[in-house]
Amino acid sequence: MNFYNYMIYRLYSWRIFKKDITPASSVEAIMCLTHYAQIFTLYTLTLAFFPKVKLIDFKPWQIFVFAFGFQIIYHLLIYNKERWNKFVEIYSKESEEQKKRRTRYMLIYIFGSIFLQIMSLPLL
Repeated sequence: MNFYNYMIYRLYSWRIFKKDITPASSVEAIMCLTHYAQIFTLYTLTLAFFPKVKLIDFKPWQIFVFAFGFQIIYHLLIYNKERWNKFVEIYSKESEEQKKRRTRYMLIYIFGSIFLQIMSLPLL
């Protein structure tokens, strides 16, 4: 859970320092996009490698409802301003070397999730 908390801290602190009007919403959108990519990568890989497994054939409106519902549930479960501000207090004391290394891992996780989704699309 530390890595996930750190990702929230980095994204949140970036948005705060850029004077974003809604830093929490920006973090939630980025994290949900990452999770959508992971979920649909698993869905795509399941369809590609296990064609006999019956999965739901989603219609576009169902995907929209799922994404909207997921965003609401994510907000209710994850967002807590006091806890997120504690992350800023805890992780702001890290060294420059730690910050670079952890930020690199975080970016690999986020962009890697999206990249895997894009790469798995031809399997459909």
